Amino acid sequence: MFPGAAIPTVNNSAGAGANAPGSPSDSSSSDDAAKKPKMNANLAICIAAGVVMTLMLIFGAVAFAVMSFVEPTVAEVKETQPAPLPVIEYREVNLPETLRQKIYLDMKTAELTTTGAKVPLPKDSQVGQFVQNNLQKVLDREATLQGLANNVSEEDIQEIVKEGKAKGW
Repeated sequence: MFPGAAIPTVNNSAGAGANAPGSPSDSSSSDDAAKKPKMNANLAICIAAGVVMTLMLIFGAVAFAVMSFVEPTVAEVKETQPAPLPVIEYREVNLPETLRQKIYLDMKTAELTTTGAKVPLPKDSQVGQFVQNNLQKVLDREATLQGLANNVSEEDIQEIVKEGKAKGW
């Protein structure tokens, strides 16, 4: 509504002493009746929250008591020597070691993304064999490209891969 506008009221008076709707005595009794359900609902929510908080406190106290009586056990770790790297014979290619390491890491990445990747196809099926053959061709092509980019042969790339595996690069 607009500010300052008067709200029209209907005055149904049944008599001088009767409580008509809209009379002051009737509005106070209806307000009390409307407040009681709200107060009861708020009281129920407060009681439920109190019960939940009390249960959480009891549960936390029990958990703390149980944890304080239980002694932690430490699993014994046997000291094991790291597995020695397998002996792989390789020929050292005439390139700086940093470049050989870079080539090895590139080839290792290519292998992991092609033939080293798990293909969700049965390897015995015709489709699985086709996919594996194509992935091997991609890996071979990567070896060719690495050889061309670094002016070495594909056999040298294979030797660098062997050296990287032997040295654990």
